[in-house]
Amino acid sequence: ASSTESGIVTIGAQTIAGAKTFSGAAVLSSTLDVTGVASFTAHPRFEPGASSGSYAQARGLLNAQHSTVANSTTTETTGHTYDLPANTLDVAGRVVKVTAWGKLGPTANTKTIRFYCGSTGFQLVGTSSTSNYWNMQCWVVKTGSNAQDVNGCVVMLSGITGAIFGTATQTDTAAITLKTTIQDSGGGASEITEEGFLVEVVG
Repeated sequence: ASSTESGIVTIGAQTIAGAKTFSGAAVLSSTLDVTGVASFTAHPRFEPGASSGSYAQARGLLNAQHSTVANSTTTETTGHTYDLPANTLDVAGRVVKVTAWGKLGPTANTKTIRFYCGSTGFQLVGTSSTSNYWNMQCWVVKTGSNAQDVNGCVVMLSGITGAIFGTATQTDTAAITLKTTIQDSGGGASEITEEGFLVEVVG
């Protein structure tokens, strides 16, 4: 079975099998069990806990990459990359979160981690830490038409070792490339690696 919902619908407990497309706002006053594929072309919301009238935006994973990328020279090396679809940042306040993680090798060279929102790059950390683990989190927030705030940090075993706040002016009606890069000043193979990369819509 299939159905298309295009207005505001309030329902009680329902079990719906088959593929569904929700193109408007669905207000669920009880339990909805969807046993097929559900597609939401509008942004679904929910009332957290026992709250009433205060809605939270549903969040979701856009992209996950789990592969090891390592430096092999002194040049800046792309870790992972994802083209954020056009109009993902559709209204002011929309937020995308990027997470990446990896390892640092045993040599005390300067190891640099950067994040790019389109063509705008941000250096989060340059460290000589050795035999360590790193985790990067960056948030891209739409502040206006073709305008974004970018803030983030890198955490290692010793705590927060680098943070950034800046702005970008990427065209949000087109795809925006989100990527990380890694670099080692000494060029020793695998002195810095990136092991994984996630992109999420969080609001």
